[in-house]
Amino acid sequence: MILIVGVGIASAGMAQPSPHPCQDPTLTRLALKHVQEGADAESLWEEAMLEDADFPWMAILRLEAEEALEPHLNSLGLDQKAMRCGEVQREEGRVVAIAPYEGSISVKGNRIEWTIAPGLEQPLLFIWEEGDEPRFVRLGKDRTLVLLEALRLPAQLQLLASDARGPRPVAWRWLGAAPALEAHLIRGPEALAQLRRERSLAPLRLNRILARAAARYAQEICGKGTLTHINASGGPEERLRLEGIEARHVSEVLARARSAEKAWEALLRSPSHRFALLDRRMTDFGAGEAQVGDFYCVVVWLAAWPRYLGPSVSS
Repeated sequence: MILIVGVGIASAGMAQPSPHPCQDPTLTRLALKHVQEGADAESLWEEAMLEDADFPWMAILRLEAEEALEPHLNSLGLDQKAMRCGEVQREEGRVVAIAPYEGSISVKGNRIEWTIAPGLEQPLLFIWEEGDEPRFVRLGKDRTLVLLEALRLPAQLQLLASDARGPRPVAWRWLGAAPALEAHLIRGPEALAQLRRERSLAPLRLNRILARAAARYAQEICGKGTLTHINASGGPEERLRLEGIEARHVSEVLARARSAEKAWEALLRSPSHRFALLDRRMTDFGAGEAQVGDFYCVVVWLAAWPRYLGPSVSS
């Protein structure tokens, strides 16, 4: 996905970033590599993940020498107290590599230790092992999860948590190797049918109301430049009711990238998003895409047995 000042403490058990602005060692090195080699944020993030990083995404900012960082934080949906960064000074300004700092995951044998930032709740740990599909564990107050057996490598661990902005990945760790996405999968709406068919899951019906709503929301989040499941109308279920629809279950996945293909690839590579796309309960879907500037956004809505009840549902 589709995606620095080391200030603030995410939680008592979390490793603290450097208190001095923009001196995170990993992100400083990535900013320097961007300057020297022109590497983009996606490739730099993948390099960091292979070297034991656990941030769920990162961005590269090119700023004037005296340009403030804060307005860019707002556009990225970052809180100054829950981020980290590294920067490189240049004659014409500075380059900043920035990433969220809202959670952490570490693995010691068959023990998984995790933390989330204050204000976040409902932690879920998604586990995706070699030769299997993602599964999740609801986490409680204990910050350690003990597995019955060691993970089959390569594997991915992705930690989700929620606040007023809705659920989102707050930490992500690759173990063993970079996740390999099936080369034959189409990077587009057809991938959903293809993925489910190959796993003997029931096909989803294309719902035109869901598709129109997904396209509108893709335009909205792409225009704002921030991925969030909550807007002024509420979360996915509330927004679905405004379309005149109720359903037994509703889910929504979002991605933003430099191309529509990359956005779809991000959805298919992320354990939590892939889990949602393979949800056996769902019967209908609608997908929408939008482009604003250099970025493309993809929104997929999934619903179980949706019923159209008309505009009165929103009253």
